[in-house]
Amino acid sequence: MELSSTPTTSIDEGSTDQLASTLLLDDDTTLATSSAWSIVDGPLASIDANGLATAGLVYEDSPATASASASGLTGFIGLTVLDTNPDNFGAYAGDGIDDDWQVSFFGLDNPDATPASDPDADEQNNLFEFLAKVDPTDSASFFSSCLEPNQADPSKLDVILSPVFVDRTYTLLVGPDLVPANFSPVTNPTITDIGSERIITDNTAAMNRRFYRIQISR
Repeated sequence: MELSSTPTTSIDEGSTDQLASTLLLDDDTTLATSSAWSIVDGPLASIDANGLATAGLVYEDSPATASASASGLTGFIGLTVLDTNPDNFGAYAGDGIDDDWQVSFFGLDNPDATPASDPDADEQNNLFEFLAKVDPTDSASFFSSCLEPNQADPSKLDVILSPVFVDRTYTLLVGPDLVPANFSPVTNPTITDIGSERIITDNTAAMNRRFYRIQISR
């Protein structure tokens, strides 16, 4: 006779799931049994006497193990706690940056990981570097942009961005001054990608006085 357990294989963070255990008899039949439940490891917040498991909050999908004991036998259950909310973990919760990104660069509960911090002193804060997908701990890793006349038609202007990524959206905004409310997207720009560099051509520039901003979003 051996003990086996029959839960689902995953549980959403912060949610509950009912675990169950059965005794596997010598004739391969099973018998439901009352078990003593306990947490072995991983981000499970609790398991009650009836096997109702509550998952803790995680910054990434994380393994967990629970055990059930009955009739002198013990069985083990492997679960995956799913990270269903990317911005709800510990000191990094609700700050606009994915928790796994902060943990990967800064570890847990590091004050250098706050959105407004600039630990590599490159004048780009963590929130911007998260959106730009650059390394916030390396001053040589940063998002760059520059403005040049278009080589084929100098009446047009090229805004050159680097690096760019397929899972980010880059919007070129233009305005007559530096007042944020006066900026709007450039109309019908030409976009050319060369490796990790993007050239956005403002076809309506006509070399008149104007200011540009880059908006990066996911």
